[in-house]
Amino acid sequence: MNERTAGAATGPRATPASAAAAAAARARVEASLARLESRLAALESHATAAVGVATDTVDGMVADARARGVDVDARVRTALRLADDHLRRAGIRARS
Repeated sequence: MNERTAGAATGPRATPASAAAAAAARARVEASLARLESRLAALESHATAAVGVATDTVDGMVADARARGVDVDARVRTALRLADDHLRRAGIRARS
C-alpha cells in the first residue's frame, strides 16, 4: 500500500461497495496465505523425511563398503582432491 492507495477504501470517497470489495480482496489474500503456509509446512515435513532417507542410504553404503574392507575416508579425500583439482583447472575457486 502506498500514500495514494492507503485510504482508498476508507477515505472520503469510499463507498460501501469499495469497502466490501476491499474486504473481499483481503479475505482472498488471507485464504491464499493460509493455503501457502499449509503447503510449506507439508513440504518441510517431506524434506525432513527425504534428508533422513538420504542419510540412512549413505550410512548403509558406507557401512557396506567398510565391511568389504574399503577405506571410505581415503576414498572421499581422494574424490574431494580430484574435484578441487578439476575446479581449479576450470578456473573456479571455492569460497573461503
